[in-house]
Amino acid sequence: MLVVLGVVIWLVAPSKSHHSSTHASPGPHANAGPTVTGDAVKKVLLNGTELSKMLGQPFAGTLLDEQQYGGLEAMGKPSTAASPDCFGVVVLASRSVYESAGVQSYAAVAWGQGTPDNPAFMNAVNYRVIYVNEAVVALDSAADAAALFAKFSEQWKHCDGQRVSEPAAGPGGENTDWRINDVRVTDSVLAATAHMGDAGPYARAIGVQGNCLVEVSMPFNNAPEEKTGTADINTSGIDVARAMMDKVSKLS
Repeated sequence: MLVVLGVVIWLVAPSKSHHSSTHASPGPHANAGPTVTGDAVKKVLLNGTELSKMLGQPFAGTLLDEQQYGGLEAMGKPSTAASPDCFGVVVLASRSVYESAGVQSYAAVAWGQGTPDNPAFMNAVNYRVIYVNEAVVALDSAADAAALFAKFSEQWKHCDGQRVSEPAAGPGGENTDWRINDVRVTDSVLAATAHMGDAGPYARAIGVQGNCLVEVSMPFNNAPEEKTGTADINTSGIDVARAMMDKVSKLS
């Protein structure tokens, strides 16, 4: 129970892989076309029903009071982490890594078993995935998005096998230590696995489509094969990112 509660705090904020691939070509999904910006970016985010069908488990509600939306200012405060490049691997849509990217629009949502004051929230321990955190960041152009994706790919490559310490969220708090592995790029999706202490692994993914980058952070319970659901730590984050990319394509 305590692990689940600890993980939710992250919504407000080395063993080298043996098969990492970091070819950073944006591929066909980065094709130029009409840009997606403004309120339209909200339509890129998957809802609970869509996630349930993909991952074989229920997502009863959002873990935040409302969907986050706006520009760069809506992405929170810049991080003071010692390794900001690697910090972007473990924290979804960190303002620090988008600060100079010319962000036009941003939207994010987290789907789980409802808010922590909902009794159903604790049911997360019964499922493979604790929650799914999604974000979409719209830039000026497809060229800008492709260039930033290539930059992230290079940064993540150097983070493979590294440890990252995230500063405490407030006074008196403790830093959180992460380790990163299995960085790879497949068909316009950059992915990695992040580990926070003894908690289950996080599936991380960033995809590029048109002028948008989409991000996914998906923490798994330990021993997921014993839990309800069909999600896979190696593929499901990528699958969700691609579903979001398809939405960008349809909106373009």
